[in-house]
Amino acid sequence: MRSLLSDISGIKSREKEIETELSNIAVNNNNIKLLMTIPGINYYSACGIYSEIGDISRFKNKERFASYTGLIPKEYSSGEKVVKGHITKHGPSILRFFLTEISHIIIKYTKKFRTKYLSIVRRLGKKRSIIAIARILAETIFTMLKNNTGYIDYERNKTDLKNIDYSYYDKLESLAIRKRRAMEYTLLKGNNDIKGDSANLKYNGGIKDC
Repeated sequence: MRSLLSDISGIKSREKEIETELSNIAVNNNNIKLLMTIPGINYYSACGIYSEIGDISRFKNKERFASYTGLIPKEYSSGEKVVKGHITKHGPSILRFFLTEISHIIIKYTKKFRTKYLSIVRRLGKKRSIIAIARILAETIFTMLKNNTGYIDYERNKTDLKNIDYSYYDKLESLAIRKRRAMEYTLLKGNNDIKGDSANLKYNGGIKDC
């Protein structure tokens, strides 16, 4: 029991070290700075998104990247028809969380995304429309990082940007707490698959080229 509790303490300590290392790296990371030009993305979400994406060059095009996020619909063949279903939910769930939550913000502060949302919301409904916006956001991020350019939308009100509600981080924190408790419970149950190294507890953003 003491050994398991020591493992848990070691995991938490290592997590703090990783957070410090990440913040030091991000200060001079150009990709994180580019992500922060998007309304709704601040320092912490930019770090989270970038850590899940990794090297953008491993994705051949924006469609492959959108597929990686799990925000594309499943397709079923029925005779000569192709029916689209729910999203695949492949890839990192944290990345999907960021993209969908930020979509709620970006439709309020940019003309491009607001116009697109209003054009589909009556047909698709609010929930499915936000998913569609999240996919477009993913493709936009791919283009930005690929071309090394920031987000530009001259219709946005820079004064309003100061009033952006970042409360979605509270949801993320709750999610992280639940996952940590699940890990602690697993450790206490004697699961030897989880080691006392937080690197093994984080989602691997992918090594295989897409």
